[in-house]
Amino acid sequence: MAINKKKSFFRISIFIIIVFFLSSSLYNLIRGQMKKHNDTYILEYGEIKIENSYKALIVRKEKILKSKASGVLTQYVNDGEKVKRNQKILEITDNKELKEEIEEVDDTDNKIEIKEYDSSQLDNEIEELKLEIANCVRNNEFSDITDLELSLKAKIRRKYLLNNPDKEKSYEEIEVGTALKNGETLIIKTPINGILTYFMDGYEDKLTYDNIVDIDLESLLNSNIVSTVSSKNIVSKGDAICKIIDDKYYYLIILVKRGDQNIYDVSEDVLLSIDGKKLKGYIFDMIPTQNKVAIVIKLDSYFLDFYKKRFQDISITQDTSKGLKVKSSSLIEDERGTGVYVVDENDKIIYRPVSIIMHDKDDVIVRENNIYSVIDDKTKSIPTVKLYDKVIIDSSKYEEGDVID
Repeated sequence: MAINKKKSFFRISIFIIIVFFLSSSLYNLIRGQMKKHNDTYILEYGEIKIENSYKALIVRKEKILKSKASGVLTQYVNDGEKVKRNQKILEITDNKELKEEIEEVDDTDNKIEIKEYDSSQLDNEIEELKLEIANCVRNNEFSDITDLELSLKAKIRRKYLLNNPDKEKSYEEIEVGTALKNGETLIIKTPINGILTYFMDGYEDKLTYDNIVDIDLESLLNSNIVSTVSSKNIVSKGDAICKIIDDKYYYLIILVKRGDQNIYDVSEDVLLSIDGKKLKGYIFDMIPTQNKVAIVIKLDSYFLDFYKKRFQDISITQDTSKGLKVKSSSLIEDERGTGVYVVDENDKIIYRPVSIIMHDKDDVIVRENNIYSVIDDKTKSIPTVKLYDKVIIDSSKYEEGDVID
């Protein structure tokens, strides 16, 4: 009986030891896999497709036709139709019986004040930012420099644009016809090609592309402007009778937060979705505003009623960018620029600079193998990340030189 008890105890002991080792090995295996998964990931090719929604200001090249005659107006072209130069569009007939009934047509009520950008303090703001950046460098506060540099570049760019306005003339008033004698009829033809509209909003002379740099776009895009029909059946001398829109191209202008303009590049093609219609455009310019950045998109195809609206809700999808996909949490921003921590063949953490092609909230697409930088007036190739590199997920938890277990 004693022998059987000893054998049973021995078997139980062996079983417990085996279970312990198996449990320990399984635990270590799972722990190791989880730690690896949580701490690093392998760089592979990926893509980012960015879609953002905005309220856009519509800016067109426009010519307003004003009548030199008074009388009864007859329209031969419907609103929104495309017209050719010298095409008959209107008739004005003098009518003695109606002369006393002709009333001055009121202009559109300009209830919204188009505020201009306050440039009086611009030079002082630029100097103050330079001093702030210098203080950050002296105090080794490098994390604050990036935002300050963005603000400084924006204000310097704004100053340049104010001193060197765009020369493109995008608004003109044209007087058409002559004064009529009793019973005469005046035929009015278009002086240019374009799209004809009888809708006006009263801001045609202010909301032009050559004036954009002077306008407070931030307050404007928070407002509302409604177009109304420009004239009645009876017109007076000096009345605006129609408007001709240049149909070669027009602009949509959106505002983004300072720093978010980096997801766009000048001359980059973008795909727009407007009222369910897909339109292609490209980034024409970027104009700093007081607190944001205006992105100017140039288009040559149209959406419904674009010629008479002043604002439009749009969605922008950029061309999908492909490359090495890096998590945003991996990025390091300091005096060295933008980079990530990579684990080398000795499990040691090293720093690698990166060049971002495109980014969204969670990921960025970066260039691989080599990037180029100007050092001591010479362009030099600098190693960056490459395919299958092991990258640290959360760079804030590590420092260069750390060793991964």
